[in-house]
Amino acid sequence: MKIAIVGGFLFPYGDAAGARYRLLAKSLKKLNTEVYVISQLPYVPREDDYNIENDNYEFEGIRYESVIKRETTQKKYLTSSLNLIEAYNESAKSLENLIKLEGIDIILYSGNFNIAFRSIFKVARKYGVPVVNDVMEWFSSFVFHGGAFHPLSWDHEYYMRVINKRVDGLLVISSYLEKYYKKTSLPLLRVPSIGEFNNLPVVSEQKKDNNYPIKIGYYGTPSIKDGIYEMIQAINILSEKKCDFKFYLAGDDGRSGHLKKVIEIVNSNKLLSEKIVIMGKINQEDIPVFFSNCDILILTRPNMRFAKAGFPQKIPEYMSLGKPIVVTDVGDISMYVRHEVDGLIVKPNNPLIFANALEELINYSDNDREKMGLSAWNRGKNSFESEIHSKRILDFFSTIIDNKMKKNV
Repeated sequence: MKIAIVGGFLFPYGDAAGARYRLLAKSLKKLNTEVYVISQLPYVPREDDYNIENDNYEFEGIRYESVIKRETTQKKYLTSSLNLIEAYNESAKSLENLIKLEGIDIILYSGNFNIAFRSIFKVARKYGVPVVNDVMEWFSSFVFHGGAFHPLSWDHEYYMRVINKRVDGLLVISSYLEKYYKKTSLPLLRVPSIGEFNNLPVVSEQKKDNNYPIKIGYYGTPSIKDGIYEMIQAINILSEKKCDFKFYLAGDDGRSGHLKKVIEIVNSNKLLSEKIVIMGKINQEDIPVFFSNCDILILTRPNMRFAKAGFPQKIPEYMSLGKPIVVTDVGDISMYVRHEVDGLIVKPNNPLIFANALEELINYSDNDREKMGLSAWNRGKNSFESEIHSKRILDFFSTIIDNKMKKNV
């Protein structure tokens, strides 16, 4: 089977969606499937991935390309929008060439907007290639400047409520989306975030030196989506409790400005400035190296629609490091993370309760935290391992292709 994965993500590293497709593509390749990746984002591929002989970019044998014709980050809205539309059209041309040269059997599309998808869908219909949309988010209107009145907010709602019902099948990341799209007659498969679980963490037989501060870690996009302000409030409360810890915050929020506000909050508070280390953006390849040294990993997603509809890539990433996690009870998280077994699950939108949970876990013995981390690793492997889900997806794709062929007879 030949699969084209197309959409608005950074491949192979750079964002959560890119991580999903990097792991999926690698696992599908092991199943003797040919995978091609086309990103609709205008980033420059990694120099080390350039294959001189074939004049293309390859990551571990997976050919990929991005739309780098134009930069789309200009401040002027109209110019930026026009360049994005051009980028979307360029990705459709790349897909059409790929179909002609390689004979693609199915397209897996990842995106959130009809404006980006329509040219891809047009090419797919032109050549009779089935399309499966991977639905991973349903944005709340606050993510758009101007809220529900922003044109992209309308476009996103149209994509979610209308366009996703016109394709040949759907992958959905959560039970919330599964319930919504089950109302259609489309073939449907729920696939949560996926991870890679290669190295089994080892529980130490010897007791550690207790004279060091507990390391608490978070990495991602520090913004409202990850409840960054509730997170900082919880850390402030924990600081006032005189707990011995350091909090390491890594990640970049792009242009939203939330990280800048967090830095201002930290710098204006003596307690916080002593407890929080703001690391900025870290290369995704380097994240496991640093955060495997943390004792506790955290996530404070708020109770909003986007959190119910989505599922954080950080959950399998955290669990793959074999660390206990403290997370808020939103969406499907409690389906996978067991309270007081793999970590602690707490009520969302309540920094005090979150701080109390952190204090509780800090007071665990090192050995008990390590055992909880090992449990998290095993639970994560059984729930999120990419090779398990790639087989399910491949079987699902086979059914979609067969259905398409029967309709064309």
